[in-house]
Amino acid sequence: MTVAKATIASVFKTPVLYRRLFSSSAIKIPRAMLLYGPPGCGKTYLAQAVEEYCGLKLITVRGPQLLDKYIGASEKAVRELFERARGLGRPSLIFFDEFEAIAPRRGKDNTGVTDRVVNQLLTFIDGVEATMEGGGGSTIYILAATSRPDLIDVALLRPGRIEKHCYVGLPNPQERCAIIRAELSSMQIADDIDEAINVIVNSEKASLFTPADLKALVNDAYHEAIKSSNSNSNSNSSSSSSSHELDLWSDDQSGHSGHSSSIPIVIQSRDMLRSFERLRPSLSSDDLQFYDSVYSRFTHQSSGKGSDYSIADNSNDVAKQSSGKGSDYSIADNSNDVTKQRVALK
Repeated sequence: MTVAKATIASVFKTPVLYRRLFSSSAIKIPRAMLLYGPPGCGKTYLAQAVEEYCGLKLITVRGPQLLDKYIGASEKAVRELFERARGLGRPSLIFFDEFEAIAPRRGKDNTGVTDRVVNQLLTFIDGVEATMEGGGGSTIYILAATSRPDLIDVALLRPGRIEKHCYVGLPNPQERCAIIRAELSSMQIADDIDEAINVIVNSEKASLFTPADLKALVNDAYHEAIKSSNSNSNSNSSSSSSSHELDLWSDDQSGHSGHSSSIPIVIQSRDMLRSFERLRPSLSSDDLQFYDSVYSRFTHQSSGKGSDYSIADNSNDVAKQSSGKGSDYSIADNSNDVTKQRVALK
């Protein structure tokens, strides 16, 4: 997460703070970045944090929101999106969530809708320097998020377009602790909660937890605390148990004003541990291996060693075979070498 924060600062925050310096730069400054990682790792939350961290106006486009079955409507939606960002009169950030649904590889869609959307996006991204600087500092930045970068059209991810790629993976123990404490910041917690947090974040089971799983852990612990408060109120006074139960579980507070505020919901250490025992990671080890294999191929593609390039290399091998320089001839040469070795031994 620290690497992601540093990359975001270099792409979005620094050019905004030092706009005059970067406007006179002799090179094209990157203004687009792709966040990729397993589902539930906080890519969308990270994009929302960019708005406050970098001082940008956020415009969110979720999934296939731009797609339309009518010819020309999808391209019009893309044009209106960029015109809206340019008309804000201040630096803005267009965030494409689930980017693989908006810009998949061209030629895969029989309707041709996504192909036209990709073409329109390429037109605007290529002109990000020339067409998006005018009028009141309305610079447009682009941030995309996906869990399957291998499905995105490769033309969008080449240098000069969305060239900055940042991996957002599972949190480490320190980051897991920070996430849990951030979720607990608005709740009442017991003094012994630190012991439970240390046990949870350093356990082997938690190594598979995504930030979404950790948020679910805190929410479940809060519900566990509600049950504990309700059971304690029932054991303390049988006469007031019905009113307390009504305050905790019912929206109707008529005739019981002030009772709910007198029952504090405090998350205890046992509530966290019970929730941790029940919770299962949303991603299995097999899922993580699959995503790791996808991201390794995506990384190699970015460096010119991916599957697309290997196909080209294979085609060259076929051409060599047809010209008399392929693997069949190397096998024949090897057989001749073996024969020569036998003659030499004799």
